[in-house]
Amino acid sequence: IIDEEIQINIHIDLISKLNESQVNIDFQDKEVVDRIENMQALGVKKQILAAFNKTKSLNSDVFGFGNCIFGSYPDYWKEIQSSWYDYYRDLKLNIDISSTVNHVGLVRRTRE
Repeated sequence: IIDEEIQINIHIDLISKLNESQVNIDFQDKEVVDRIENMQALGVKKQILAAFNKTKSLNSDVFGFGNCIFGSYPDYWKEIQSSWYDYYRDLKLNIDISSTVNHVGLVRRTRE
């Protein structure tokens, strides 16, 4: 809670494998894998924000952020509990995603 603004920090370690591909991309190139990792992190972040924004419009704390506040700041929770969804609409998510491709399987560059 910073200046009466509730912020939730989310950190996700995303690990994936590339097992098969039928596109003409060199997956052994580190720059290619770096781009895939960045795109994957952005895609996941976008989906989380879309889901979160939908829950705001429905006044539904399906992620249990209220429980997090109750657990970490019980006195503050007592003050805001009755009007939680007013606070929920203004809740700020700070999302940090670390995306790693830790394995490239039998993915080979196809002939052009």
